[in-house]
Amino acid sequence: MGKQEAWYLFAIPYPGGANAEYHYATVRIFSTPEQLESPGNFGAALEKAHPGGNIEEMMDRVWKTRDLVKTHRLFSWENFSADDLEAPPSILQVVYFKVPLEKENAYQQMEREVYHPMHKKEIEKGRRVGWEGWALNAPWGSSQAYTHIAVDMYKDWEQYTSPNIEGLLEEVHPGKTQDELTEIFTNTADLVNMEEWRLVDFAVKQ
Repeated sequence: MGKQEAWYLFAIPYPGGANAEYHYATVRIFSTPEQLESPGNFGAALEKAHPGGNIEEMMDRVWKTRDLVKTHRLFSWENFSADDLEAPPSILQVVYFKVPLEKENAYQQMEREVYHPMHKKEIEKGRRVGWEGWALNAPWGSSQAYTHIAVDMYKDWEQYTSPNIEGLLEEVHPGKTQDELTEIFTNTADLVNMEEWRLVDFAVKQ
């Protein structure tokens, strides 16, 4: 129906248990302002997908299986991936940062100059398949727990758990130490939280 570009469902195993804030996340991808206005009209899509079905019963079934904890709107400010990537990555490492408003440009510049070359070298060597940066758009303000997310993408569990590439730092940034890179990072952002997301299902625009 042209209402969105893609939809993904991820399981989030850690932290698990009854007291965890959430266990799953759905991600909807929009590319135009018109698409952003459309998510509320879910009933029309449900009727087209299940013609003749009892919409009320289906919605009741949906809400008996889950509680909606929160919704956030983010925009992608940078992304890159392997040229031969044909399927969505099955594992995401989702890293939450809090960046002061006055340091937002400095943070993005730091990512592009320091860490993106390393991530791209990892893609080249088969250590990951992509990276994307998300910035929180709504809700917004100093009371939010995070402002930015870095999404590290891995094609499968084996790639996600494979050892770091020996000598990568020296190859990409000769003469630099990990302590120097850490200091550059901590001058622009605070690492708030890190989650492991596992792909359950997806649908993309054909």
